[in-house]
Amino acid sequence: MLQLETLFSQDNVPCTRQEYGLYLLCKIIPLGEAQSISRLPLNLALVIDNSGSMYGDDKRIHLALEAAIQAVNLLSPTDFVSVIAFSDSERVVQQALPASNRDQIIRSIQSILKMPSGGTNIPAGMRAGSAELLRNLSKDRLNRVLLLTDGNTEHEDQCPGIVSREAEKGISFSTFGVGFDWNEKLLSLIAERSGGKWHYIDSPQKIGQAFQQELGVMMNSVFSNVRLGLKFFQNDVLREAKIVSPEVKEVRIDGDPISRNYQITLGAMERNRQINLLVNLALIGRAPGRYNIASISVQYDLSGQPNQSTKPESLAVNFVTDNNLVYNNGEVLRWVDDAQIDKMVRKATELAASGEKQKATVLLQNAGSLSDKRGDSRKTTLINNALTELGAQGSISRKTVIEAQNEARKTKLMPDDN
Repeated sequence: MLQLETLFSQDNVPCTRQEYGLYLLCKIIPLGEAQSISRLPLNLALVIDNSGSMYGDDKRIHLALEAAIQAVNLLSPTDFVSVIAFSDSERVVQQALPASNRDQIIRSIQSILKMPSGGTNIPAGMRAGSAELLRNLSKDRLNRVLLLTDGNTEHEDQCPGIVSREAEKGISFSTFGVGFDWNEKLLSLIAERSGGKWHYIDSPQKIGQAFQQELGVMMNSVFSNVRLGLKFFQNDVLREAKIVSPEVKEVRIDGDPISRNYQITLGAMERNRQINLLVNLALIGRAPGRYNIASISVQYDLSGQPNQSTKPESLAVNFVTDNNLVYNNGEVLRWVDDAQIDKMVRKATELAASGEKQKATVLLQNAGSLSDKRGDSRKTTLINNALTELGAQGSISRKTVIEAQNEARKTKLMPDDN
C-alpha cells in the first residue's frame, strides 16, 4: 500500500579520510489501492483554553466552541470524542463517548461558557486530553488531542516530557494558536514531536476553518504509526531528519550510533498525499568502490491490519577518486533549500528575541536570498518584513515572527516529484 523511493544528493561521493555529509531524500508514496481503504476511525480529545483572555471583545471563546461543535457534527458514529476545558487547571467536560451521542457532546461544549476562567495551564489540558484518549486507545484508530489556546502557559517545561510519554503510546497532538500572544516554539514542538500539526490562526473568525482543515486531513488518513527504519552496516551516522513535504517539520528519532539502528516516526498518512523525508547522513571514509551502507524500509499500520511493511532495500553509494564524477542531484538540493530556509527563519527569530540583532540579520538575509532565488514571493516578503522591523526597531513583532515562521515551513511538490 505504501511505496518507498530514495535519492541521494550525490550518487558518487569522494574518497576521503574524514566524515562526508550526504543527504538522502525518502519519498513515502501511497499506492493506488489506498484509495479504496476505509479511513482510520478517530479517537479525539478537544482541549479548549477557557482562560480570561479567551473572553475578549472578539468573542474568541464563542467562535472556538462553535468550531468544536462543527467538528463534532462531521464525525462518524464509530469515532470517539471527549471535551476538556482548561485555564488554571483542567476540567473534563465530557468523558470519551462515541460521536453518535452528538447532542450530549454538543451540550457539554456549550457548558464551557458557564465555567470559571483564570490563567493558562497547557500541561494540565494535555494530560487530561491524553487520559481520555487512553480509554479507547487503539492502533486501529488515529488518536489525537486537538489543543486550542491564545496565550503563554504556566509550567511550560512540563510539556516536552508529556509529549514524549504520550507519543510512545501512539498519541499525537495538533495545536491551534489564536492571535499573536502564544508561544509558537512550544506549540510547534508539541505538535511536531508527536506527529501532529500546529496551526496559526490570525483571526478568531478563522478558528472554524483551521478545525475543518485539521479534521479533513484526519478523515482522509488511512495509514497510522508510519515510521522509517534505517539500519547501517558500518559506522555511518544519522545526523538529522526532517519531513519536508507537505511541510517542513521535526520528527522523532529513536536509535543511536552504537546500535546503528534508527527509527524515524512519521505519524499518520493520508490516502493520497506522499511524505518526503530528508535525512542528513555522515558517512565514514572508504576506499574506491560501491558499498551498501544501510538497509531501509517503511513500517505502518492499517485499520485491522497492523505491522505492514515495505520490502527492505539496500542503500548503495559509489566512492570515487575522480572528483569530476561527483555531482549534485538538483531535486534533492531543492528540498535541502526548503529545510534550510525554515531552519534559518526559526533560528533568526530566536536570536532577535534574545537581542542578537547582527546574527539574526545575517540569517534572515540568507533565508530571504534563498527564498527569492526559489521564486517564492510570499515567503520572501514575510522574511523581508522581519528584516525591516529588526533594522528599524531592533526587534521583530510577535505578529511578524509567527507569520514568517508559519510561511517558512510551507513547501510544495513539483510535477516531477510524483
